[in-house]
Amino acid sequence: PKLQLFHFPLSPPCPLSHTGWTGPPRSFTPQHNFKPSFHRISTPESFPMTQNASIVSSVSQQNLEKVRARMNLKRKGMEFVELYQNEMGHIITKEAESVHHAKRKPNIPEKWNKHLENENDCQLTLTTDIVMHWITTRPSKHVQKKRKVILLFCWNIIKLVAPDATLNIYGSVASGLDDPDSDIDVGISLGDDESISSNELGDELLRSIADIFTLLKDAGTIRVVSTLRARVPIITVHELLSHLQIDLSLRSADLKLKIFKEYMRVDERVVPILKILKHWGKQRDICNAYAGYINSFGYACLGIAYLQTESPPILPNLQRSHADHIMSASEFEGFGRNNHMSIGELLHGFFEKMCHFDYENLSVSILHEPPYLPKEVDKLGDSNISDHSFVIVDPFEPSINFSRHVRKATLKVIKEEFARALECINKGHGLEILCAKKSRAV
Repeated sequence: PKLQLFHFPLSPPCPLSHTGWTGPPRSFTPQHNFKPSFHRISTPESFPMTQNASIVSSVSQQNLEKVRARMNLKRKGMEFVELYQNEMGHIITKEAESVHHAKRKPNIPEKWNKHLENENDCQLTLTTDIVMHWITTRPSKHVQKKRKVILLFCWNIIKLVAPDATLNIYGSVASGLDDPDSDIDVGISLGDDESISSNELGDELLRSIADIFTLLKDAGTIRVVSTLRARVPIITVHELLSHLQIDLSLRSADLKLKIFKEYMRVDERVVPILKILKHWGKQRDICNAYAGYINSFGYACLGIAYLQTESPPILPNLQRSHADHIMSASEFEGFGRNNHMSIGELLHGFFEKMCHFDYENLSVSILHEPPYLPKEVDKLGDSNISDHSFVIVDPFEPSINFSRHVRKATLKVIKEEFARALECINKGHGLEILCAKKSRAV
């Protein structure tokens, strides 16, 4: 698009009551030395009109180049928007055409049959519900394709301002603990520069990326929310066609992802247990750090700690108190085979453990062995923003309490939910009641 130069008008081209300007005075006579210029450089559709209507004087070459560069970025970005919209529309159409197959009986992998046919399982109904929840909530091939399309789109947009950028997926999508509607956590890295997240270059990169995504809001299918002043700055991209959400941050290798994957490889019961804990927490509205509760990573740590302390243990300690080291699951093949508890029985044991946990004096740390340690608040940071009512130690930064947002009032709610869950299981209720969505009014 051509850059439009707005000259001083002799009469207003459109109503400007919102600016307070009603047009030039009747006696106005243009001066021979009048030269058009800009009050502010912007895209043509957003040129400001000031009260005195002086959309003024000469544009410096430097500013003009900035405008052209900005418009060029928007043009290229809109090209990528059109490509992704076409591809996303095609996938959504195919998904709608195949909806009549959705009620088919789910395929149960052979390895899960032994869990569903165990006559000695005191919690067979619950075990069956958990395994079927795991199987039926795996993202479909259509969801996987949608994710690939939006990730490719984001990558192309980011490359407009950082050609060397690479994207690293982490979180639940990467670990396999995701649902079809799970957010996609993406880390941006520049080559081998691992320090970018903590320097001014990283801040400038995120601001530039947020700026170009904002330029594309006219497409109508992208909404961007930036929280660049947070402890971990994030750009959230809401894709309105597929209702997918991508959280962009500056991260490279993710050790949390690695340790989860290793723990899940040790014993097949770990995956459905961690998945159902996350699902239960979200359904009962207590899986939200911003609201003063535990986040999904915290619940995973609680689940791993419990499985490490069962008798006999199902999981080993893969760090042995070394925050920068993770042992391979292949070194512990068959580690939990002597524990014959079912998935349902393990979930029951978890809630029983948390109902009797000493929150006042103990902390949870899967970094250490055993994982339940005396609470040492003086060794934790963030004491100015947390009373450390509940302590879940970060396995890679032991001075950080992952549940630092939990307060006495929200801890009381969490304890009540643990007690309710235990009561549901003791009464023989299945997953439908155990994980019933909590009303906001409750």
